[in-house]
Amino acid sequence: MLAAGLLANPPAEARGRYIHISMETWANEFSDTDPPGTPPDLVRVGKSGSNTDTRDAYAVAGFGHHRPMVIEPPRADSDGPKRTRNQSLLHEHAGVRQLTVDDHRFTVPAGGGRMAATFRLQLFTAPGLRPIAVVTQKLGEGAGPINHAEHYVEAIWRQRLPDDPQPPIMIGHLLMGSPDEDGVRDLGFSPITFRVADATEHQVQRGPIWGGTMSPQDLERLVGQPVDPGRGGGFTPLEAPLDPQQRLRVQLVALLPRSDISSPACMSAPTPWWRRLGRQIAPIRSARNCCWYHGGDWHRVTQAAIDVLHHAELAGGDADEADLAAAGLAEDLDLSMWEREALKSLLLDPIAPDRDVEGVGYINGRHRAQAMLDTGVRRTVVAVWEFPPNAR
Repeated sequence: MLAAGLLANPPAEARGRYIHISMETWANEFSDTDPPGTPPDLVRVGKSGSNTDTRDAYAVAGFGHHRPMVIEPPRADSDGPKRTRNQSLLHEHAGVRQLTVDDHRFTVPAGGGRMAATFRLQLFTAPGLRPIAVVTQKLGEGAGPINHAEHYVEAIWRQRLPDDPQPPIMIGHLLMGSPDEDGVRDLGFSPITFRVADATEHQVQRGPIWGGTMSPQDLERLVGQPVDPGRGGGFTPLEAPLDPQQRLRVQLVALLPRSDISSPACMSAPTPWWRRLGRQIAPIRSARNCCWYHGGDWHRVTQAAIDVLHHAELAGGDADEADLAAAGLAEDLDLSMWEREALKSLLLDPIAPDRDVEGVGYINGRHRAQAMLDTGVRRTVVAVWEFPPNAR
């Protein structure tokens, strides 16, 4: 469990793994807490964000396997556009619909590094009207709607409305509290709309369009009947999420994230796309004496890493055994001392990209990655995290 007192900036491995909830949602119910608007069952663990957009980070008390939440401070005029979107939604789509699906354990399968999720799906439909999908979920049911709205609506579209040319209008409804708790705090109904990317594949564009919190009365107007705000009793909670497992995979170096290295001076400058492509056309193999990272031939080392990983995987066994076998095979290669050390680093202390929204970030290995970019290496071995196939 994350504990209070984490250093002001979370470590790199925490980047991009926060649930974002607007502070305005909390203001009325939690006005007496310190600081105002902080839910009493959250533990402050530090800060998250850039120098110009710093947000307090909290962990849910008692639920150590949950990701931290970033509670966004109120922003001037932030509700105005959302209220306008809600009004437009009511004007264009309000009508009388029937409840055609009430699934208390609708499941979004795991995939793409994302845990499985469950929620209550209430689907309201009528001829000539856009379907409305009300998604009600408690914390602890897997990946949340705030970060994974696109995956939620694609699953609903694919499973329940496969013949429709566009996805339903989704109403996100998050209840604070674990799935087996009776006492919950209702964060309200949040309309979410999407732009279609590929109707035949039931895919939407990334970046949903959020409305502001919609009152139960306005939701009733939109749907055409009252909507049950409860989670429903006809479900069993997901088992505790399985931890992702580290695996070694081959990656194109030109597609690695940018790094934010400030030293040594030989690799402190960024590597723009045109320079990456130029190095691919005219690679550098000679060693330099500026630092350890530029001290040998990464082309030879990365090819050796790919070869031994391939041979280890062909030998069979599970992924962990293959990774260890690759390190053992490396001992038998005819390599210089620097090359042997570099090869072991790729297999036992691998580069671990963790790209943030600005395309920057590594959990580990940014200096080695930068050296490979500098010298035009084509492919390398990196660590990725994958959920087991049976993750539920």
